[in-house]
Amino acid sequence: RLSGVELPRSVLEDVRFTGCKFDRANLRMSEGERVWILDSNLRQADLYGLRLRSSRLLRCDLSEGEFSEADLRGTHLQGSQLDGAKGVGGLQGIGVDADQALLISKLLLEIHGISVGEAPED
Repeated sequence: RLSGVELPRSVLEDVRFTGCKFDRANLRMSEGERVWILDSNLRQADLYGLRLRSSRLLRCDLSEGEFSEADLRGTHLQGSQLDGAKGVGGLQGIGVDADQALLISKLLLEIHGISVGEAPED
């Protein structure tokens, strides 16, 4: 159990966590390579400026997490919950599943103030 753990500016390499409780974890401005976090709770985690390479955050609860300025290129998030996540507009080069793609597209539309619906009546 690592609820509320403080690991800002940490360097993580070749690390694997499975079934852990990381809710409200602070990984702000941390860096990692080959970090695998599986089936874990990272709800409300502060991932601001997190840099990961060749990593996996699979089947995790990332709800209400902070992703602003995060660089997760090459990281896979399949099966993870992203409801209410903040700062997803800058995420590039990540792997997601079809359900996540729909959620992320909705978040991006919201960020850019784009409304989807029928044309208004004349």
